[in-house]
Amino acid sequence: APPVAPQEQTHLALQPPAGGTVSGEMGTVSTVTVAVAVAVADTADAKVEPLASAQIEGADALNELPHALPEVLAHEDVSFVRNSRRQAFWRRPGVRFSMGLAVLMLATALLVQFSVQQRDRLTAMEPRLKTWLQLLCEPLRCEIAPFRHIEAVVIDSSSFNKINNDFYRLSFVLKNTAMIPVAMPSLEVTLTDAQEQALTRRVVTPAEFGVTASGDLLRAGADFSGVIVMQVLGSDAKGAAGVDVLVAAPLRVAGYRVLAFYP
Repeated sequence: APPVAPQEQTHLALQPPAGGTVSGEMGTVSTVTVAVAVAVADTADAKVEPLASAQIEGADALNELPHALPEVLAHEDVSFVRNSRRQAFWRRPGVRFSMGLAVLMLATALLVQFSVQQRDRLTAMEPRLKTWLQLLCEPLRCEIAPFRHIEAVVIDSSSFNKINNDFYRLSFVLKNTAMIPVAMPSLEVTLTDAQEQALTRRVVTPAEFGVTASGDLLRAGADFSGVIVMQVLGSDAKGAAGVDVLVAAPLRVAGYRVLAFYP
């Protein structure tokens, strides 16, 4: 068998430190350990000194921050400062009282305006309010009249008949479909020919078909029956006293139209 070569050993050759010699393998190991320890110590000192310096500088900055913060806020109006001031302003008792008073005044003015504009409707819905509304209308120089709501008034039925020669009779029934009283409307009577062309028109007021001043209201859900006697004459003829006269050619009258409206 071939001879086994002895294991090679590597020796670290270091320069001995000043004032001492290195001898043998154990001495070499001791010298390396000391040198490494010295190098680590030097590196630690180099890292600790800047860290300690940085900590000292950070502490100084924190100590100076309370003194510098007012100056920063004085020169820069940041958003959270503005919001805080705004919220503090609206929380003041005087500001809240003024706002409440302004809202109350606006609500009162709105109520007065609504009452004046809807005075006729309010009176029709609640007659007991009429006295208070009259007091409100005195300085404003307004009047309370019967409530007008023409959509609630319908002509339930009507007829137009010839009595004799030039005299005609118009009969009609008015009905109030609303739940409150409404004013009695006027009537527009139109006479037509065979082609339904208008020959003449006549406006008849409630007083002319028998409605008195005290009965100028059409009660809720109530009917009113009226009769109007009219005389149709030519342009040169004279009508009878106390009879509504419509100027037209009597022989041409073939039909009529009736419309309820508020003048």
